[in-house]
Amino acid sequence: MAAAVAVVAVGAVAAGFSFFRTPPVAASVPPLLTFQADGDTDARSLLTGLAERAGQQPGLGAGRFHYSRTRSWTFGTAAGTDGGTLAARVAETRLERWTAPDGSGFEKRHQDSVRPGGPPLVYEGPFPTPEVQPTVGPQNTVVSALPPVGEADAGEIERRLRADGVSRTAGEWFAVTAQVWSARSGDPATAQALARILADQSGITVAGTTTDRAGRPAVAIATRASGDQWFPKQRVYLLFDPATGFLTGAEDVALQADTDAIGAPVEVPATVRYQLWLGSGRTDTSGETPR
Repeated sequence: MAAAVAVVAVGAVAAGFSFFRTPPVAASVPPLLTFQADGDTDARSLLTGLAERAGQQPGLGAGRFHYSRTRSWTFGTAAGTDGGTLAARVAETRLERWTAPDGSGFEKRHQDSVRPGGPPLVYEGPFPTPEVQPTVGPQNTVVSALPPVGEADAGEIERRLRADGVSRTAGEWFAVTAQVWSARSGDPATAQALARILADQSGITVAGTTTDRAGRPAVAIATRASGDQWFPKQRVYLLFDPATGFLTGAEDVALQADTDAIGAPVEVPATVRYQLWLGSGRTDTSGETPR
């Protein structure tokens, strides 16, 4: 997650040159979402209703490629050669993907540098099939094991996901849900299966209604989750369109921060990652945007 940037400050002194350590910086994070306690307050009831609405939505249509468009923001740091932290902030990635039934495809990626003013990472090109480049981690393994988008009903998708996740915690199911939806966004059967599974998990609460970071109405659920070395305790959220039952966003809020590991102070609670699902469809060719 951390990006290394070679920056050295040099100052003249009587005996020659000395190196000054990069001064500490305060982390820059977006404001927390706010929620209103409107509507259904029981997570199981809410998710069951969302699953029913998702199953009533039209399919993605015809076309060889499944298209998805997302924006995500992830906390990272940029360090100087002296070990000091030059920047600590949430940086954006914009991604469009066209995925063929065999898992291969084409993507356009624009990833901002954590260091303000630093050059972005820009890539346009193919990505390999899972057989050529094996996926890593339980979430990605689950995605690659599912049938192609549009070729399975909600029951089949649910069965496969449940079989692989008997011992998952609610927090782990949130992570899997976000990963699966990123690969299959806009598919009613997938949305229905995910909501059904989440409805059966303990430890999930209804956060309330809100407006997501793209300005869309949403209803959110939340749970506690284990994080990483930087943010070991987190509260994670999934946001749904109340009209369609489709996911619109995901948020990770740090409840604890290891300042020594990060190299910069982070005042908690703090939003350290969020993702928006902005578009989906089918196309005949890669690089084509659905109409």
